[in-house]
Amino acid sequence: MATTTSATTAARKLSALLQSFERRRPMRAGSLIVTIYGDAIVPRGGSLWLGSLLELMAGFGVEPGLVRTAASRLVADGWFERTRIGKQSYYRLSAWGAAEFAAATARIYQAAERPWSGEMEVAIVTTPDVAERAARRERLLRGGWGQAAANVMVRPHMETPAGRAAASDAGIVLVTRPQSAETARALARACWRLDDLAAAYAQFVRVFGPVAGEIAEGARLSDAPAFQLRTLLIHDWRRIVLRDPLLPRAMLPEGWPGLRALGLVSGVYPRILAASERWLGGHAINEDGPLPPATPALNERFRTA
Repeated sequence: MATTTSATTAARKLSALLQSFERRRPMRAGSLIVTIYGDAIVPRGGSLWLGSLLELMAGFGVEPGLVRTAASRLVADGWFERTRIGKQSYYRLSAWGAAEFAAATARIYQAAERPWSGEMEVAIVTTPDVAERAARRERLLRGGWGQAAANVMVRPHMETPAGRAAASDAGIVLVTRPQSAETARALARACWRLDDLAAAYAQFVRVFGPVAGEIAEGARLSDAPAFQLRTLLIHDWRRIVLRDPLLPRAMLPEGWPGLRALGLVSGVYPRILAASERWLGGHAINEDGPLPPATPALNERFRTA
């Protein structure tokens, strides 16, 4: 009886989430479509019939005309490819779109902090061309670097292939160590917009905390609501985490809300994954019929080991 009651409460709180989402303006249907593809469709073959996409998006209050317009725009912008078989249209991420989402996957579905040596990289952008300097700074900012001065960028020193590749675009790169833990935290406050991120993470926890609490207490959503919650959760999470430099914990302020947000999403997602996959398996088709089973990597998301 208690489980039934908690499930009803969770469903009611999810309904409030959906109503709030439907009131968002402007309604960014294309962004939601990208979330659905990257989170749910790519692990199951990557292709989806337009009719299935319309059904999925209807669950979030998005009208068919807006879905069609957004899908066409995603094709025009290079994110999607469209295949026609008879009168039916099927969409998948383009090679470029798939590569973009694959690069983001490790950040979106992170489970544990990467080890940090305590060292910082300092990049001096030296190219004489003003436009090229601006372009390099922008690329570095998108890659998680912070800006210490006009042409001076910083980030925690991580020995990874991706890190080395990014450093090669930076100009002159030095490796140094802050004098103290407080110096490292002061550097973080000065070079990254942590206040904006903290506010976004705190809002994420406020929005999803009520339904997450019910699920943590054992509430079980039925299949369709599980898919809806999974999608909304990842949609809002990725919009924040992809602009987070993911600084080491030692550089973050006390009580950093990003850690609470990560605990929330990594706690809820595995609990609703199976039910959401059941719904997807029964309602989504591609050129060959029902979507194939998901790749094993799907079940590794947010796992710490």
